Amino acid sequence: MSAVLDQFLSTPASQRQYLEIIPPMPGWRLALEVLGWFGIPVVQAGRVVYEIWRKSGLPTVAMVPPELASELYFPRGSNGDKVLFRCHPYDEIRYLPAAEYNPYIFKDKIAELALVMISAGATSFKITADAESAAEMSLDAAGLVETTVSGTLKAARKGATRVLWTYEGSGQNSSTLPDGLLWFNHEKDWQAVWDSAVYNGAKSHSIEIFQDANHELSGNLATKFAGAGFQLGGSFRETGSSHLKVQVNFSTR
Repeated sequence: MSAVLDQFLSTPASQRQYLEIIPPMPGWRLALEVLGWFGIPVVQAGRVVYEIWRKSGLPTVAMVPPELASELYFPRGSNGDKVLFRCHPYDEIRYLPAAEYNPYIFKDKIAELALVMISAGATSFKITADAESAAEMSLDAAGLVETTVSGTLKAARKGATRVLWTYEGSGQNSSTLPDGLLWFNHEKDWQAVWDSAVYNGAKSHSIEIFQDANHELSGNLATKFAGAGFQLGGSFRETGSSHLKVQVNFSTR
């Protein structure tokens, strides 16, 4: 971690939740000021690390130089002028375009649950969604999991809101959690199921997944940002009502 990144992360998280990469064209500061924003430089160890921009009725936005942005993680890319990014709730260097933030977070959560349960010996996941859009996101999440497991994961629609994942691998739990988990330590139900499967030989469990309102970027706020001069990076999607019931079955061996 460079000194600049360390200084950036040492400032209050609320100032870093929303971010834009400083565009190369001149006059961007004036353009924001015309729209009612005002900027404050954040100085650490005698140097400007980034700028905080504020506007009444909106969260602050961190304007960071490209050099600092190169040390952050943008899994959906960082191209495009004036694109607004929001930080992952449990990874302080991961930023998502505002338009894709909600579905990304929901799919990221589903994928991590699957990785944890596969490590506990899971062989299938019967997923019931509250809407077709949530079922579609669970299918997308299967693609994320498939690239990181050693066995074979297959996903198929079983109805408008029903999805079945099947996993063919060792069929035995590893008793070791996967690396790089972000959600697990914040999900007590997952922890209980992990312990039950790994240490007590449980054969099945039901788990519910939903989007915490604190992790949701609301459509109202997205509209305000768009009206205040920021690009969202695509077509905005809400997932606040999305809810999944997941029946996890473990190996009988």
